[in-house]
Amino acid sequence: FTSMKQLESFAATICVWALIYFLAQQSYLGLVSPMTEIDSLVYHIPIARHILNHGWLSVPQIEQGWGYYPSVGETILAGLLLLNPSLLNLFNVLGIALVFFVSFSLGKAYGLRRDLSLVFAAAVSLLQPALRLVNTQTVDIWFQLFALLSVLLLASIRKSSRQVLASGIVLGLLTGTKYSGPFAVLLFLLFFRRNLRGIQFSKLVLGLLPLLLLGGFWYVRNTFLTGNPFYPADLSFLGLTLRGVVNNTITDWFPLKSIFFYPGGIRIFVSSLVSEYAVWLVFLGYFLLRLFVDQEGGKASHLKDTLRISYLGTALSALYLLIPG
Repeated sequence: FTSMKQLESFAATICVWALIYFLAQQSYLGLVSPMTEIDSLVYHIPIARHILNHGWLSVPQIEQGWGYYPSVGETILAGLLLLNPSLLNLFNVLGIALVFFVSFSLGKAYGLRRDLSLVFAAAVSLLQPALRLVNTQTVDIWFQLFALLSVLLLASIRKSSRQVLASGIVLGLLTGTKYSGPFAVLLFLLFFRRNLRGIQFSKLVLGLLPLLLLGGFWYVRNTFLTGNPFYPADLSFLGLTLRGVVNNTITDWFPLKSIFFYPGGIRIFVSSLVSEYAVWLVFLGYFLLRLFVDQEGGKASHLKDTLRISYLGTALSALYLLIPG
């Protein structure tokens, strides 16, 4: 290679073709293979079928109260079910493809050149946690998609009515995909609060309405049906008790508790982290160390956006450790 641009172009070509091969392979396997993932069969697909047959105001009766989960992802799944049930295994293939395009735009928004943005997008799309879920009907990849799209919109918001409305829609979709959604949205709004300054109140309302409609609907519905917006979680905090499914093991444990109180928890956590992210942990460690050194040496004044999104990533990781599951 005679220049860095040629090296970047070569790396981008390799990464994009690797992603295309993976998506083509998984699309074929998805079309010829039955659905087997247990969570998908137990509640994701039944919720989607219930939405088609009964709408969103009622919930399917599923063990442990799982039918009450916020169901933006299952609504999308219901659309595939309506088109053709044989397409259900392509649910997350479509999700990964969309993650790639959003990640590419996010890379460019943060100053990466085109080829480096392609490398970044392919790397995000081919992370092991996503690869494990590609031929399932779980909603985690769509949660990732809405999170990335939220960052892209909030980072580049220009205070126009259209952009504020789009941000509200995407934040609402994120809120309504998983119970961790509202907490992620609060973090996004906290980290990008400066970008929202100066927006007219009427435009803020324009963004707030779809957030409450698409995201808040599920929590309001659950409150009317059970008195608990996070049902089936059985929660008690600050003197407030939200009755759910008693002895619900999903809400009894969270990663931080597992690390310190489950026998061998630290070893299991580190082993799982390495198996999920492999060599990317090395690159992440180098990046954070370099960022810290530059910041301490006063060289990071031009990296404010990089620092902000790094802090956001750290905060989201901490949130993961504290979210029951």
